[in-house]
Amino acid sequence: MTAKHPSRAATLQALLAVTVWGASFATTKRALAELSPATLLFARTVLGTALIAGGLALRGQLRPIARREWPRIFGLALLGLVCTQTLQAIALERSTSATTAWLVALNPVVTAFLAAWLIGEQLAGKLTGLTIAFCGAVLVVSRGASLGAMLALPQTRGDLLTIVSTISWSLYMIYGRGLAARHHPPLIMAHFLGAAALAFAPSFFLGEGWHQLGALSTDGWLCLAYLGLGCSGLAAMLYYGALEHLEASQAAAFIYLEPLIAQVLSVVTLGEPFSAAGLAGGAAILAGVYLVSRARPAYAELETP
Repeated sequence: MTAKHPSRAATLQALLAVTVWGASFATTKRALAELSPATLLFARTVLGTALIAGGLALRGQLRPIARREWPRIFGLALLGLVCTQTLQAIALERSTSATTAWLVALNPVVTAFLAAWLIGEQLAGKLTGLTIAFCGAVLVVSRGASLGAMLALPQTRGDLLTIVSTISWSLYMIYGRGLAARHHPPLIMAHFLGAAALAFAPSFFLGEGWHQLGALSTDGWLCLAYLGLGCSGLAAMLYYGALEHLEASQAAAFIYLEPLIAQVLSVVTLGEPFSAAGLAGGAAILAGVYLVSRARPAYAELETP
């Protein structure tokens, strides 16, 4: 693969994915009012698996990946889906969605530096964009609050769990990119989700989660459908597909858009005010993500270990 700028299609895929994920924090918080983390995570993963695998089956593209890839698929599913989502679900029970969104905004920084350390991905040309987008994320989430208040995090065990989740997600991004380059992304995502569903299953059945699903309200089902079909299904497939053409640090930079999108949705759907700090932060995020996404790779092709 020759060095080139990421395609518009890959950029659009990443943008669509984080747009869907932008509402996931508040939606998850709402769903956890009726469901335990184990039940929520199992149900949303099954829905995501059904959506992607069903679409592949209808097109005659559903097939098993070679057995030699199975250990890596299960390892990545445990790291990026099971571990990350479990930590964030538990964190949301102990912290606010806004605080969690702010801490998740550390993902691009963590990914960029881990990618440079572990697989030699170049930071040259990206540091400026990462810094600008990071500062924008701080402005959006803090809404102009003092820097001291932001630096006081983490304040709860939930915040600590969210920070750990940024590391697990970053490692998933870094080591999953090789699979995205070698296989059809929806097929790989179906395998990831299937492996994650198997991992979530014991907790669901031991906790008799079907009783919670049976008592779920209409709003609860809508939240579950959004998280399962939208976040775990469509958005995950789009984002992982973008990794085929983006470096790990470039794809991760789009995560900065999540708190911005969450704020915009709160304005549109809840009528909450959007502060001057939010507007300035949003502009900084867009500028920073653009700079990172347009950085030219310093090597011909990345092959993860």
